[in-house]
Amino acid sequence: MRSSRNATSKPGDNLLRSGWQLRAMVAEDLPEVLDIERASFLSPWSEQMFREELGNPLSMCIVAQERGSGPAGLLGYLCAWYAASEVHIMNLASHPRVRGRGVARHLLRGLVAEARSRGAWRIFLEVRESNRPAQALYISEGFQVVGRRPRYYTDTGEDALLMVLELGCADEGSPGAS
Repeated sequence: MRSSRNATSKPGDNLLRSGWQLRAMVAEDLPEVLDIERASFLSPWSEQMFREELGNPLSMCIVAQERGSGPAGLLGYLCAWYAASEVHIMNLASHPRVRGRGVARHLLRGLVAEARSRGAWRIFLEVRESNRPAQALYISEGFQVVGRRPRYYTDTGEDALLMVLELGCADEGSPGAS
C-alpha cells in the first residue's frame, strides 16, 4: 500500500474502505473465477472442479469483489476445506490487474477469521517452491514452512512447500491451545 498507512497497519487493512467485499462464491461467479484461474495457474481447475467445491459441505469458497458490481467485478477467490480441527487452503488467486493490492491478503484474513470462529486449530496449504510472492504473503500472515512435498505438482514435477498457521484454540486442553 501507499505511505499513507500508519505504523501499525498492514497491507490490505484498508480494503473494506476501498470498496471491496468478501462473500460466498456462487455458480454465477464461475465464468469470472475461471478467467482468473486460467490467468493464474499452469494447470487450472476446471469448471466441474469448482462446481464440486460449491456442492461439497466441507468446502468454503469465497470471492472478493468490488462493492455494487456483479460477477464481472470479481477480484479474486479462495477455496478451502474444513475437516475436524484443520483447514486446508486448496486454491487462492487474484485477478492479474489487482495483484499486489491486497486482495489475496484480504481473502486469507477472511478465511483465518472464519476458521477461528469455527474453532479450527490450524490452517495449512501447499505452495510451489518457485512462487516467492505467495510464500512472502503467507509468511507475513504468520504461516511457517514445516515441510516439503517432493514432485507435488504433476505438471512440472516441482516440489511444494507445506506451510502451516497455528491458530490455537479457546479450549485449554485442546491441541494448539496456548
